[in-house]
Amino acid sequence: MLSLIIPTQASSSKLLPTPNRKRSRPWFSTLDPTRLTPSDFCNISGKSYVKPFREYHGDIPFPLHYSRMAKFPAGTQGFFYYALPFRGSGPDEHGEVRFRVTPGDDVMDFAAGQDLLVPNGLPWRVALGRIALHKTCDDASAMLLRDKLVTKETLAAIRDGTFKYQRSPNRRLVRGIGQPFSVDLSTRQWLLNIVSGAEVRQLRTMNPFWHSAGVTRGRIMCCFEHHPQDLPKRIKGSSARLVIRVLKTVDPIMPLMPSPPECAMDRPAEGALLTKAGDPYFWSVSSSKALRLLVAGSEQKAPVASVSEAPRKELSF
Repeated sequence: MLSLIIPTQASSSKLLPTPNRKRSRPWFSTLDPTRLTPSDFCNISGKSYVKPFREYHGDIPFPLHYSRMAKFPAGTQGFFYYALPFRGSGPDEHGEVRFRVTPGDDVMDFAAGQDLLVPNGLPWRVALGRIALHKTCDDASAMLLRDKLVTKETLAAIRDGTFKYQRSPNRRLVRGIGQPFSVDLSTRQWLLNIVSGAEVRQLRTMNPFWHSAGVTRGRIMCCFEHHPQDLPKRIKGSSARLVIRVLKTVDPIMPLMPSPPECAMDRPAEGALLTKAGDPYFWSVSSSKALRLLVAGSEQKAPVASVSEAPRKELSF
C-alpha cells in the first residue's frame, strides 16, 4: 500500500559521509538498482537541497529540492536510482530518478525499502527531461547510457524537443486508465496533463467537492476507471464515462463548511469510487478532448502499473 515515507534512523554500523561533509561528486557510481554498491549510499536528511552532480565549466551543480522549500525529512537515507517507465509505456515515455529509503548502506535492503514521497503522496523524482537538458547532469546521463537504462536517441529526442517532459516534479502526467494521481479537495479546479504518444492535453475540470457555500479540505490519491455500468461495446463510443477510484487518503479529509445537501458529495473512502448520493460520480468522455485522448491511449497499451510498483529491468526504450 502506498504510504508517505517518514524515514527511520539508519541501522547500519557503517554510514557514508552526509552531504554537509566533503564528498566527491557525483555521489554515486550508478543509477541502476541492480548495480548499486555501499559507496552509492547517501544521507540527505534535513537538507533544503542537495547537489550530487559535478560542476560543469564553473556552473553551479544542479540542485535537487524536496518540496516547496521544505527540507528532506529526517532519516532520508538510501540510494538514488532510475525507475524505468510503467509496463506498457510507449517509446516516448520516460523513467525518472527516485530515492529509495533504506535502513543502511546494505544494497540487499534496496528491494525491501520504500521510495521517498513528497507531501502529496507521489514519489519524489527528477524527470529524465531535467537531466537530459541540464549540462551539469552529464554524469547522470552518461551513467544511464552506460547501464543501458536510456538510449542516445531518447536523450537526443528530449533535447531537440521531439519528446516532451513534465517540468513540475509535483504535477504528474497521466498516461492511462488506472495510473495514480493526487488531487486537492479544497481547490476549485483539478488540473491534469493527459499524454498519449507525443500529444499532450490539459484536463481542467471542476472539483466536485468544491462549492461556493462549502469547503472541504484534504488530498487523495486516485485513478480513472471506466464506469462500472458501461458495457465493453459502449466504452469506445461517445457515451463512455469515466469514474474516479480513491486509492489512498494522503491528507485527512475535513469538511470545514458543509455544502448544500443537494450539492454534497459522499465522503471519499479508500478503495471505493467517488460517489454522490450513493451513485458513482462520472465524467463524460465526449465532453473533453483530454479524456478522449486518455481513453484512446489506454486502448492501445497494457494497463498502467501502480506508482509503488518496483522498476522493471526488462523494459527498454
